[in-house]
Amino acid sequence: MLLSRKQQRRWAAATTCGVVQLLAAFTCRADTLQAAAFDIAGFGTLGAIYHDGRDLEFRRSVSQSSGARANEIDFGTDSVLGLQTQWSIGPSLRLTAQGITHLRADGDWSPQLSRIFARYASDDTVVVRFGRIGTDIYLLADTPAVGYSFLPVRPPGEFFGIIPIDEFDGGDITMRWRAGGGLLEARGFAGRLTGELGAPTGHATRFKGNVEALRVDYMSGPWTARALVAGVDFENPATNDLVSALSAIGTPQSSALSAVLSKPRTKVLTAQFSIAREDEHTRLQFHLARYHADSVLGPQSFVGSTTAGYRYAPFTPYISFSFEHGTADMLPSGLPDTAQFAALNLAVRAVQAGGQTKQHTVACGVRYDFARRADLKLQVEHTQFSTSALIIDRRIPPREGGGLTAISIAFDFLF
Repeated sequence: MLLSRKQQRRWAAATTCGVVQLLAAFTCRADTLQAAAFDIAGFGTLGAIYHDGRDLEFRRSVSQSSGARANEIDFGTDSVLGLQTQWSIGPSLRLTAQGITHLRADGDWSPQLSRIFARYASDDTVVVRFGRIGTDIYLLADTPAVGYSFLPVRPPGEFFGIIPIDEFDGGDITMRWRAGGGLLEARGFAGRLTGELGAPTGHATRFKGNVEALRVDYMSGPWTARALVAGVDFENPATNDLVSALSAIGTPQSSALSAVLSKPRTKVLTAQFSIAREDEHTRLQFHLARYHADSVLGPQSFVGSTTAGYRYAPFTPYISFSFEHGTADMLPSGLPDTAQFAALNLAVRAVQAGGQTKQHTVACGVRYDFARRADLKLQVEHTQFSTSALIIDRRIPPREGGGLTAISIAFDFLF
């Protein structure tokens, strides 16, 4: 059952408040859980965002089909709740399952299984996993769902928000060596990707594809460096209705665009470099990546982000800058931006936005670790764009670019 926006906000607030009330109960049962063959843990974020972008909607990622509207307080964009269990079978084998509930591409809050895998490690040098596994592209955090694990209110959208998936069904192998006073780690993984893409029209599309990747990390003291190369071959999102509408109009431009959008699959190659430092006071992260797709339905862009924070007792002020610079050309529909063709032109821009986005965000904020495994964050950010895959532009006709300033508050917790 789909919930209205007001119901979604009430659900997020009520659910998080209920979890907070259960923290004491879980704490009281900690000894019992530790004595058993399995462990259970949870995490959550109650987030609120407000922005001033008239006729614009702010999305956390492309997996959301709607976003925070201007001059309204929105609780759905950043709120999430999750639960993880681990069952150890002897010293070498461990089973893990994780479920989360958050705002999905279809506007629903139904829980979903985001992780379920078996992990085998005879020692720390070789680890093998099989099942539904995380992509682990977040350098100092396993998943974007655990808000407590990263410094800002949300991972920078221009770098992480354009990725519609966080898990795959398959396997990986990780090998570790001591090298030069540090630790060298290589991970190869392959499998079947599944995820959701949200369209500005409010519809959700299942994302399916295959991935093969190699990631190499080097850790020395407080520093971690990462290089990653990956290839993704995915089925293009269903555009049958859009293709049919463009073909029916029959102009040369609409017919040509219809033929391009009919392509069944897209191949994407990506290369990523990241470096981070984390110690008692300093938290630094830098990411840079290049995406190249063989169709307009895939990303063709340079993306990057950098975040820096310094901890003073329980407070950690931070600043962040992120960007996406699309290198693809937007193919026009050839139709005027009138009310008659507004929805069609919006859909045409949306399906190409991943390779055409030109956007950057500057953010500053403070994190307050007021209790063990709980924090409060306050963040102010300004986003400027000419075209965007993340920000939904409801203006008719859409103007060339725009911007918004947003204020976000988040309460993160672990239990």
